[in-house]
Amino acid sequence: MGKKLRAVLAEDMLYVRKLLRNYCEESEIEVVAETSSGSEVLTLVKEHEPDLITLDIELEDLSGVEVAQQIRCHMGPDPQIIFVTGSTAPLDIMTAVNEIGAYYIVKPLQQDRWKLAVDKIVELHARSESSNSRLPTTSPLIHIQASRKTYPITEESILMIEKENSKKSVNIYLRNGEVLTSNSTIQQIKSQTTDLIFETLRGFLVNIRHVSGVTKEALPHDNTPRRFTVYFKGTAFTAPLGRFQEKEFIEQLQRFNSR
Repeated sequence: MGKKLRAVLAEDMLYVRKLLRNYCEESEIEVVAETSSGSEVLTLVKEHEPDLITLDIELEDLSGVEVAQQIRCHMGPDPQIIFVTGSTAPLDIMTAVNEIGAYYIVKPLQQDRWKLAVDKIVELHARSESSNSRLPTTSPLIHIQASRKTYPITEESILMIEKENSKKSVNIYLRNGEVLTSNSTIQQIKSQTTDLIFETLRGFLVNIRHVSGVTKEALPHDNTPRRFTVYFKGTAFTAPLGRFQEKEFIEQLQRFNSR
């Protein structure tokens, strides 16, 4: 497997935690901490910086969903998260998979389901390490105008950029949840970026690094052209994707994910 993955386990039932620990050992994953407390997970993640977190929905003091949302807000798409839970509520599943970008296993925990999720995580981890060894360690700086001053931000920190129709300003959405307002134009910003910043529609720039997927919108009743929606890892933000840009965008996204 190469370098061992490190995991934090969050589960309020001792026998399930023991089972998770055994499965981790069999998968050559090092368990660095365990807890039944939602708030303690956040402390442990900060302390150990694991590659993988397992979460139950029902935890002491904070739900697993709330924990995962906070982790994604502060840490982005890493670490990987697996929900191991008895909840089959559609809202829990949709939030975990679509918003948080997590894997979802319904109890009773079975080894074949665990292995499917872990094998995928190991593959992504190996690909990420290989990609990181070939890519520059620093992210390009983008200089934006705001309040008559120029500020540098890293390209890596940007999720997407949107021009407001009725205003001359643009909104810059960051991975940490902040939204910056800038007087720079879309063209001025695009001229400073790498090809990983893609114009998905007039007035929208999307950072391919942080895209989790694309879905096709339902056919409009007024026969206007059908568009697509871009989803990001670890956030509820979305961006539109035009039908004429869709093919090139998907190709570029696939090339990035195969690095």
